[in-house]
Amino acid sequence: MIIKSLLDNDLYFYNMLQFIVDQKFDKLIVGKELFLRGEYKFPLGFGKALKEEIDSWKDLRFSDEELDFLYSRTKNWINFDFIYGYLKSYKLSPDLIKLHINRCSDSTKEDYESISLSYEGEWAKIIMFECFLLAVMNEIYGKLTFDVKHVLNFSEISARNSNKFQEMKDKKIQVFEFGTRRRYSFENQNLAIMQMIDYGVIKGTSNLYFAKKYDLPVFGTMAHELFSVFAAVYGVESANYQVISKWAETFNGSLGVALTDTFTTQSFLQHSFTRFYAKLYDGMREDSAPNTDIYVDNAIIKYSELGINPVSKKVVHSNGIDSVNLMYHLLNYRKDEIGRDLGVGTFLTNDVSREGSGKHLNSWVIKTVFAIVNGQKRYTAKLGDNPAKATSISDKLIECYKFLLDIK
Repeated sequence: MIIKSLLDNDLYFYNMLQFIVDQKFDKLIVGKELFLRGEYKFPLGFGKALKEEIDSWKDLRFSDEELDFLYSRTKNWINFDFIYGYLKSYKLSPDLIKLHINRCSDSTKEDYESISLSYEGEWAKIIMFECFLLAVMNEIYGKLTFDVKHVLNFSEISARNSNKFQEMKDKKIQVFEFGTRRRYSFENQNLAIMQMIDYGVIKGTSNLYFAKKYDLPVFGTMAHELFSVFAAVYGVESANYQVISKWAETFNGSLGVALTDTFTTQSFLQHSFTRFYAKLYDGMREDSAPNTDIYVDNAIIKYSELGINPVSKKVVHSNGIDSVNLMYHLLNYRKDEIGRDLGVGTFLTNDVSREGSGKHLNSWVIKTVFAIVNGQKRYTAKLGDNPAKATSISDKLIECYKFLLDIK
């Protein structure tokens, strides 16, 4: 087993689970699907190993100690009854995951596997799968394709980490570790976090298991799927507003970093971020901006237009941060005018390629693709600030959303 604890997951899935339970969306039928960004030839045995790992999740439960830890770290926003009532009996339903494996051959007569993966069910029952699936896919793929010519060994990874973290220390950089879904392996994430602690460059982690193990602050708010599903329920024009207003209602002002880019940050700032919510929320998370400087500029302009001092707010960058130099720039660009935090993933937990630091190996995502609303199947989409990150199984829906939001 790779996943040995339900805590080995990002905090925001637990935030979102309470949110959808509180807002009575837990029974809504939602579908999700794996998207492979690029052509992948999975090694023989990959599908079988993945299926065995998925099947093992049916036995996972929270221990009392884990629930006590979760409550101790989240009691300012996640309520007692949800943790000791709802989560105490919570279990995964891996039978909902549909994994299709095909054996193929290429022009060199080399055999490999192609896979497709999807799942659907009550939102509360399937919301936890995403991070687990991505983490174990990376680990199984890495173990079955390990090649000393292309991948560093454990001691070399440790040495690369040391150089990286020493540079971060020298430049007075501290970040939040966001690397669970992109980690090369559980052991590699553990190594990175231990070394970050030793060098004093970690502010906290999104992973509850490692937060518990190393007594670290835990950080995380919301993900794109909330906005995508709410667009299917309420319409894309009001989805952003519905999420941030109901989120504030559920958490009473806590977890106040708004994710802005599901239907583009331009649309979010123009139509949804009113003065009330701009004052209530602590800041904004940048996750796909082609130009991060312009994102920061626009955040400062928006707060200033609303009569809010940007110094009292912050931008959290979490988009493909793949070098210490980039970290330094992100933390220091107009740093005296607005606060800054960094959530860094792949560069910390999957920086193992011999091609060079920052060259990660895999790129796949799991996205919400539909919701059943009033008996009708409605497709969903994420647009993002980078057009290359637009994701849906319906190109027509993407174009429709762009038309309705006047996105060029």
